[in-house]
Formats: sequence, C-alpha cells, structure tokens
Amino acid sequence: TLMMELARLKSFNSVADAHADVSQDNIISTQIGDFKVLIRTGDLEDVKEQVARIDRQLADLDGQMIRSRKKLDNDQFLEKAPAAVVEKERERLAECRKTSALLHERRKKLTAN
Repeated sequence: TLMMELARLKSFNSVADAHADVSQDNIISTQIGDFKVLIRTGDLEDVKEQVARIDRQLADLDGQMIRSRKKLDNDQFLEKAPAAVVEKERERLAECRKTSALLHERRKKLTAN
C-alpha cells in the first residue's frame, strides 16, 4: 500500500481496538488526530541501509555537479551555447546543490544517534 511504501514498512496491519496493548519494547506509538499509530521498530528500514542509499545518491549528485561546473566554467560553452541551455545548466547545478544539502542534513540526523 501507499502507507507501506512511504514509511518503508515491511507490513501494515490495522487494529480496531483503540486500547490495544502497546507496552512492548519494540513498538513506537503516537496519536495523529483521532488515530493512534503503532509502529513496530523492527518493521522500519535499517538505518545503515538508509545511510548507504543516501551515500549513493550523494555520490551521483557530486558527479552531476562536477559535470555542470565543468560546463559552466568552460568559456566556449558559455559563448556558443544558447542562453536557455546555459540557464538550464545553472538551474540543474542549483537543484543538485539543494538536493545535496537536504541529503546531507538527512544523513546527519540518521547518524546522530
């Protein structure tokens, strides 16, 4: 389901009993509006896997940023390419930088524990 995909859950079950026992050590619970959400911590994606995925994404972004900077540092590219192409490359570089900053922040939060 969408819930499983977004939360990277291995399984998803609904419980009708609002007073379900949540005293187990491996369960996190929170109240969202009228709903009580219970999550088994064993169902969450492993932090090491998340960090590894972020590292792969950061490596890919670094490569993209290097390519964009090389183009934008090349005077011939700037002189010969249409203005729209140059602007698109600048936007691509800015987007890569923004995404990289967000991923670095996410990685920092994951490894803070």
